[in-house]
Amino acid sequence: MQPLQVPVGVISSQQMSPDSVLPTTVDVVNPPHPTEVTVSTRSTSLSNEEPGPSGSLPLSDDASTPCLPPSDMEERSRKRKRNTQGWKRNVRQLSRANGKEYVSRKGKLVAGKKPCGGCEEGCRFKCGVMISEDKQVQLCNEYYSLQDIQCKSQFLCSAVTEVAVRRRSIDAATGEAVSTKRKKSREYYLMSDDDRMRVCRNFFCSTLAISIKIVNRALKGKSDTGLFVGKDGRKGKVPANKTSDENIQKIVDHINSFPQVESHYTRKDSRKRYLAPDLNIQQLYRLYSEDYCQRLGVAPVKQEIYRRVFNTQFNLGFFIPKKDQCSTCNSYRNAVDTEKTNLHDAWEAHKRREKESMEEKSRDKVKACSDQSYRAITFDLEAVLSTPHAGDSQIYYRRKLAVYNFTILESASQQGFNYIWDETEGGRGANDIGSALLDYLRKLPATVTHVTSFSDTCGGQNRNQFICAVMLYAIRTLPSLQTVDLKYMESGHSYLDVDLMHSLIERATKHLKIYTTRDWEVAIAGARKKAPPFIVQRMMHTDFSDLKMLASTLLLNRSKNMEGDTVNWLRVKWLRFSKLHPFVIEYKYQISDENFLRLNISSKRGRPNTLIGDLTPAYLSRIPISTAKKADLLALLKSRVIPAEHAVFYNDLPSNARARDCLPEPCADEEED
Repeated sequence: MQPLQVPVGVISSQQMSPDSVLPTTVDVVNPPHPTEVTVSTRSTSLSNEEPGPSGSLPLSDDASTPCLPPSDMEERSRKRKRNTQGWKRNVRQLSRANGKEYVSRKGKLVAGKKPCGGCEEGCRFKCGVMISEDKQVQLCNEYYSLQDIQCKSQFLCSAVTEVAVRRRSIDAATGEAVSTKRKKSREYYLMSDDDRMRVCRNFFCSTLAISIKIVNRALKGKSDTGLFVGKDGRKGKVPANKTSDENIQKIVDHINSFPQVESHYTRKDSRKRYLAPDLNIQQLYRLYSEDYCQRLGVAPVKQEIYRRVFNTQFNLGFFIPKKDQCSTCNSYRNAVDTEKTNLHDAWEAHKRREKESMEEKSRDKVKACSDQSYRAITFDLEAVLSTPHAGDSQIYYRRKLAVYNFTILESASQQGFNYIWDETEGGRGANDIGSALLDYLRKLPATVTHVTSFSDTCGGQNRNQFICAVMLYAIRTLPSLQTVDLKYMESGHSYLDVDLMHSLIERATKHLKIYTTRDWEVAIAGARKKAPPFIVQRMMHTDFSDLKMLASTLLLNRSKNMEGDTVNWLRVKWLRFSKLHPFVIEYKYQISDENFLRLNISSKRGRPNTLIGDLTPAYLSRIPISTAKKADLLALLKSRVIPAEHAVFYNDLPSNARARDCLPEPCADEEED
């Protein structure tokens, strides 16, 4: 007899009949799911992961670069993909397919597979004598070591031979053979000591711990060449409630129809992109079901399906305005016992600085209420005001103009000041913030001699050499101003009174229709219903000064203090500028420190620099927006979403093909420092 090439891992060095020889070698790949079978030859490999649908590519910043399609984001989807291997149901099915012990859905313990007896007494093949019990256990274990039902069926096809019927029952009355439906007889074989032994059907099934139905199903799919070509009827059926690929594609197309921009700070290893801040998944689904599907005349899918596609096929987020997030506190709370011990001292110092800043802010407020020559203020930049701001659904599908609102709140009088400009007039850096602060100081009454401010620790806006330069300029040029203090809250705990202004503005403008920067100016001026009303000033590009140039003139020394130590700008919590010492910046690393450290800004050699410094414009002309953004705004104007009376405002917006659209605010998880 010729040897049988059985599937890998079945029975080693065993022989079968020639009519059961496999012409090819089958590789078995253990699938994560017991019912998902992957069989491949040496030249073919099948994947049980279907490619996700891909939609039309949305245009990126310059309307010529497409955004990343879902296929490029499968490895980095918004949320993790489910791990089906760990599901109890799949673990149970895998144990059952391997013949191991498992617990059923009803909690019943099901024993593992093992040989269940032998043949009947008087069997003509003497199966129990020819094959020992130990050999039966070995054969059973090797059979169930095949986790692939196709390989098990192939083994059964090789072990069972179908031959023509040799004997039929004779009718005693007529002496003729009785006619039956059976056309073939079966011969069952098992291996024992390298010999192929024929056994009876009962012994064969009991040894492998299977029923005759399994044998029948395997032989039903057996071809003329002896190969099993049947399919597992338990899989491959399309569920009746499966969402069609066409509907999935519509979801992808709808999500791709929204403008997607990158973060303000370019992350080297991040491909995540962001949608508008006024969107969320629920809002997206509302626009999909009430607007998109209505226009196409199709029925919308359920929200959970829409959410699943968004989370698994896209790497998109929603822009969250910068807010207080304390990584130090989070790290301490999430640390284990040993790590928490090591972090305890640093965390206590962090909480102590937080308490000191809060107490100092309260003391400044009390002093400002009793001293007319002392002003205590808090200031911050509000989250971006997207324009146009209205309830029309078409606005969500278009890029919008960014409007900035820099707010100052006086602690004693609760008077609020708003400096507002759009992105074509200025940015949101130190030049813009410093110019607005200088304008506020210039308009103070002559009776005010000392101004103290509290702000967050954003190094790009509030705590840098450019703000220091403009404060030095104010001290030297404003005759009544004697002292300016810049104090900073502890990072992650920037609780500022000016945040109340942002809340009032947000509530007052939530349901208003705003189409231009002027509309924002009017809406903010009427946001507070009780006295005193907010003071709003519109800033143009000619109002911003180049503080970098000013700093290069005034700050000749920025690194070494008067004791010869290096200045650590990121640790500074208090900066003082005094008319008595116009060439010295006094600073503290902790608000509770008794004495100031001193930085002489003049040159180390020669006489001190007596130049006041000249203010030069930061922008020679308006800043262009991207061509794609202007095209979106003009499209809203053409479709009458933006009223026609605002056509002059939008037509006059400067644009440039090289300009990029990016988030005008850092994300919530970006450190202030």
